[in-house]
Amino acid sequence: MTITSINMASSSLRNICFLLLVCCASLTPTKSAEVKCTKTGPCSCEMSDGSGVIDLKRVGNAGKPMEVDARFIHVKAVDANSYSYNPCWSFEEVGCHSVAICQRVPDRRAALYFTLGTHDKSDFYHNGTHVILTYEGLTGTSQVVRTSHITLVCNKENDDTLFIPYGEDPWVKPLHYYYDLISPHSCPGKHEET
Repeated sequence: MTITSINMASSSLRNICFLLLVCCASLTPTKSAEVKCTKTGPCSCEMSDGSGVIDLKRVGNAGKPMEVDARFIHVKAVDANSYSYNPCWSFEEVGCHSVAICQRVPDRRAALYFTLGTHDKSDFYHNGTHVILTYEGLTGTSQVVRTSHITLVCNKENDDTLFIPYGEDPWVKPLHYYYDLISPHSCPGKHEET
């Protein structure tokens, strides 16, 4: 076998391999575009699939930080702590200043309070099933970052809104906290209907 015939055979083999790759690629199912919710405000985002905007303004208490209470105050979680939350406007609570979420940890002498998120540090992502609203907050002189993840669960059955705190995930560091917000306002396009 001459060098020329070896080169021709090699070239033919490359062409066959390329053709097989192209055929296999066309048989592979294409992954649908990832759904996103692009932030349009501290408590609103627009769905990339065209289903509408999620806007939590009607869930929270409106007003200036020193004048407004959290919409949900000291809701107990399974971790024995309690959590206060106001989706769109900042509130004040003992050791939490201008926050979206505040944690209250019971103590024999005096309760401890930790900032778990502020509105200027909010963002949205889609986990494949639900939109998650996240907040970050800095706590104490050590400036420890704490992150809250609020799963927005669409409730089309009635007009009730329920905030369920689960508390801190002890296995994830730095500190992460998880909650559900079950509400008709967690549904894309709800604010456009009313």
